[in-house]
Amino acid sequence: MMDIQPGQVWQVYSARDRRWERAVVTKVDGDQATLRYEGLLEFLTVGVAELQDNPELYRQAPEVDPSP
Repeated sequence: MMDIQPGQVWQVYSARDRRWERAVVTKVDGDQATLRYEGLLEFLTVGVAELQDNPELYRQAPEVDPSP
């Protein structure tokens, strides 16, 4: 079981657009996590267990290597 923390970047699958969207965890309150879509002022609140147990809908974004 992974630890969900503010600042983590996740990918959320959009069935409507049929693609993965990036979202940043802004808050964890008990068993609920709030994510903000990158580039949008749109939020999504989901259960922490749902993030962890549904890899077809949610996955942690890979780390980006800052070196050129």
